[in-house]
Amino acid sequence: MISITNDTAVNVRREQSTFNSFINPVEGDIYAKHAPSVHGLNASHPSIRDADEITAVWDCFCGWLRNNIRRDESIVLVAYNGATCDLKWLWRMTQAPRSQLALPAQIKYFLDPLRVIKNYKGCKLHPSKSKLDSLELGCVWKHINGCNLNEAHNSLVDAKALRHLPPPILPSIH
Repeated sequence: MISITNDTAVNVRREQSTFNSFINPVEGDIYAKHAPSVHGLNASHPSIRDADEITAVWDCFCGWLRNNIRRDESIVLVAYNGATCDLKWLWRMTQAPRSQLALPAQIKYFLDPLRVIKNYKGCKLHPSKSKLDSLELGCVWKHINGCNLNEAHNSLVDAKALRHLPPPILPSIH
């Protein structure tokens, strides 16, 4: 049996191309009232107002997966603090009764690096080892890379930052 702190990933790669799209929550959809305080976007922001609704964006996302990921590969979706927002809502939308959205079969895992950092004492970034001032992605990024993560909370900036986090947060590429 292998302990959690000795787990390794073999044949892992990080997809270099990126899917990024805003979604317009159509009338009646839920829009988180706290979201603008995080990233400055609201339902009337031009990027949101001019975006497609979820079904069109979801179709584009699934097409992007088909074009970039082989059918025999498994996908890990990664979102920092995603357990409380992004990944939780994605899961709910695809599992809801009569939902038009379904997770592609290749998506088998969700990973929230924040939960790894907080909950696994073997992680070098665990607060007991790293003495980080904060566990916000920008602070973790600066601790690892020695520079600021400009425009943190922009979904594309955050996604690209996560793609470049080193072990032990994300498995290394073999």
